[in-house]
This record gives sequence, structure tokens and C-alpha cells, in this order.
Amino acid sequence: MRKQTDIASNLRRAICQGRYQPGARLPTVRALTASTGAGLPTVHRALRVLVEQGFIVTGGRHGTHVAEHPPQRCRFGLVLPEAPGPDGRYRHRVPQALAEAAAAIGRPDRHIAIHHGLNQHPELPGHRQLADELAAGMLAGLLVVDLDRIDTWLMPALSGVPIIAAPKTGRPIDGWLNLDQHRIVCQAIDEATAAGRRRLAFIGEANEITLHYLSTLRHGAAKRGLALPPCRIHAASIACPAWAAHAVEASWDPTSGEPPDALIILDDNLVDAAVAGLRALGPRAADTLLIHLANFPAPPAAWRPLIRIGWDQSAVLATALEFLATRRPHPAELVEISAPVQTERLS
Repeated sequence: MRKQTDIASNLRRAICQGRYQPGARLPTVRALTASTGAGLPTVHRALRVLVEQGFIVTGGRHGTHVAEHPPQRCRFGLVLPEAPGPDGRYRHRVPQALAEAAAAIGRPDRHIAIHHGLNQHPELPGHRQLADELAAGMLAGLLVVDLDRIDTWLMPALSGVPIIAAPKTGRPIDGWLNLDQHRIVCQAIDEATAAGRRRLAFIGEANEITLHYLSTLRHGAAKRGLALPPCRIHAASIACPAWAAHAVEASWDPTSGEPPDALIILDDNLVDAAVAGLRALGPRAADTLLIHLANFPAPPAAWRPLIRIGWDQSAVLATALEFLATRRPHPAELVEISAPVQTERLS
């Protein structure tokens, strides 16, 4: 077993270091047995491991060659904090959109391995699989959606693999995707103004990120002469999105004056519940303009008029992969990777 592991490790290292380029022919089985002192079955088992890992292909009499698209160049990890349910779908919009984008990539040099449901417990099978793939050089780079959940054990295991994640002090990451919600808030206010709406309500996710954008929201509304009293600024947890319906009910409380004519939602996981709340209000909210952050290509909510502002996660993933494919790990300066904002107006 030790000889099998050594043979596989030495060949894998030679491929990763470029001594055997894609398509190059490897030494014959008999040559490997002579150079390593191992028996034929041991050499065959070692080669089978490399075939399963994607490093080599066997061609019978034509010999064994390095794969045209070996994993250390063409296989990328997408690390999601959430695991899909029994139906194969994720509960939240971002992991679902990214997983669908990964499945839709048809390029042989851009294979995506999804590692989902990871947290700070490296003893779990899914965590060990990612650590083993990193140790074996099977990944050309990582896109990590929530580094906070796994950084204590993942960062030491990277072994020079480039990584995109949220910027963290002291974390040697290479790039971060700037999905700037500040732009979403500003454009949402502009869209409401352009549509002739003057009375806003707002619902965001109950976290520090939403609090960070409240000053932008208030300042933008005041600058354009839009009404946004504190009683119409609410937050709900995506762990229980049904609270968004209660936030809608509170914003349309008849004791607070004339009802809102536009509702801005800064998390699309809350939209369906908010729409249910709007429908429950009946004629009082029938003409409300709904504006929300979106993760395309998710289908739009069943509400009109509707404006969605956000990012196409297929484009986000493609941008991240191009960066990882051409980036040397851990540059001296952290690189910001921007993604274009997409807008959809439905009446």
C-alpha cells in the first residue's frame, strides 16, 4: 500500500509541477515497475487512483497520458455553507443560483466541484473530502461563499491554491467578489423616483450588512424628497422569512398615515413572504411598486409592477473562474473583482 501511494504521489507531483504536460505520455507500466521496484498490480492500482482523480487517461496499447484538462489546471471548488434539501434544491437564493450556474458550464477546462454544507468541524466527511482534494492538488482554485464558517481549518489546508472569498484581516486570500449592495440601494431609490413613487417602505435581512446600508437608504430618500419614516423600515431573518409578511403589515398600518406606494427589499429570500403580505392587504397595496435585490437567473416573483436589481450569478461565477485560472496564489495585494449590475423591469 505504501508503494502504491508513493507511486501515485510522485507521478501526481510531476504532473502538477509541469514535468509531464497535458497530453504527454507517461512511462510504461513495466518502466514504472523497474524504476520503483513495485509489482505490476501495485503500479496498476496507483495509476487507477490517478485516473479516478482526473490526472491521467489510459489508452490500452497507446499507453497512459496526462489528461488534456488535468484538475490542477481546470477543476475548481465552489464551497457553499448550505446543503441542498431532499429535492436537490437549496433553501436560499445565492447557493441555488451558483449551483445552477456551475451545472450549466459546458467547458472541459472549467469543471466545478461543489462542496456544500461546510462549517467549522473538519472531522465531518464532506470537510475531509475537500481537505483531501486540496492535498492531492485536485483543485485549481476555490470560490468560498462564507469563509467565516470554515477558515480555521481551511486556510492551513490550501497549500498554495488561490482562493476568492470575503476579505478578512490576516487571511491570505487572493481576490474578493464585490457584489456591492450600496449600488442596489441607490438604484432602487432612483427607480422609485423615476416611477413617480413618493412613499417608501423597506425590508432587509436582520444582520449587520443591512444596518450598514440604512444611512445610504435614509440619505438617498431624503435627498429625493421621498417619505421613509422609521416605522416603515423593518428587518426579517431569512431563517424565518415569513416575518417579512408581518413587516409588510406593519408598514401598511393605517394609523401611520398614507400607505407606501413602493416597497424595497434588500434580500430576495424575503420576497415571496413579502408578496404574500402584500396580497393579504388587498386593494390597499394593489398598486405598490416592488423593488428588490435579485440573484439572476432566478424567476421573478408573481407581483407587478416589479423591478429586480442584482447580479447574474452565471456571470459572477465565470468572472471568478477566469480570475482563479490565471492567478498566482496569495499576491501581495488583494484584488477586487467587480460584477455588473443587471436590472429587469416588469409591469
